[in-house]
Amino acid sequence: MCTVSFYKTQHQVIITSNRDESAFRPNSTVPKSELAFGKRLFFPKDPQAGGTWIVANEKGDAFVLLNGAEFNGAAKSYCGRSRGIVLLELASSNHINAAWHQIDLLDIAPFTIVVYAKNELIQLRWDGEKKEHQTLSSGTPMIWSSSTLYAPKIIKDRRSWFSQFIREKHQQLDANDLMNFHTNTFTADKENGLIIDRNGKMLTKSVTQWILNNGSFSLRHIDLVEQTTTILTEKLC
Repeated sequence: MCTVSFYKTQHQVIITSNRDESAFRPNSTVPKSELAFGKRLFFPKDPQAGGTWIVANEKGDAFVLLNGAEFNGAAKSYCGRSRGIVLLELASSNHINAAWHQIDLLDIAPFTIVVYAKNELIQLRWDGEKKEHQTLSSGTPMIWSSSTLYAPKIIKDRRSWFSQFIREKHQQLDANDLMNFHTNTFTADKENGLIIDRNGKMLTKSVTQWILNNGSFSLRHIDLVEQTTTILTEKLC
């Protein structure tokens, strides 16, 4: 839930998410279909809190979570529900904007949610006090990094890495290209590369990719701990 990229081609929309997590937190399940808030959703589950960091609904809309808002503020204790549960609640809603306006975020830690729905790219942010809704250009490749794990300079550097990667390709990227970026960029830098391992305590545990095609979507989940790959494909309703 700590590095997310967005890329749109003529025929596909691709969102890729690296989950940086405590090594001591239980490993997630593989993506599968589950009922949540009365709707059929598709996601890998965090068994500790019951939520997720990436989810798609039957319409093919994608929702991806990053911890922290734009900046990492002063340390504060939050005792509200899991941000991963909030993500499921939003993904189950019929009207995202209305749900975002109505949802109660009292005492929930700051977060950023990237949404792709109805051909729109949306960024939702909660800084612990106020909500923010921003519509972004879906024609522009983008990358986000969690402000709770990465300093502003590192976040800026990662944007540069992404821009350079796109320029060097000299062609339209595909899902494999994006997966390669997320798993093979600055791998020697275990603190701030795309795949981290901070003294065995905080590490990148998985990479999950949502791919929207004409009439279907898929979730490709690479478990870096178990060294397994799972692909879930569903037709759009």
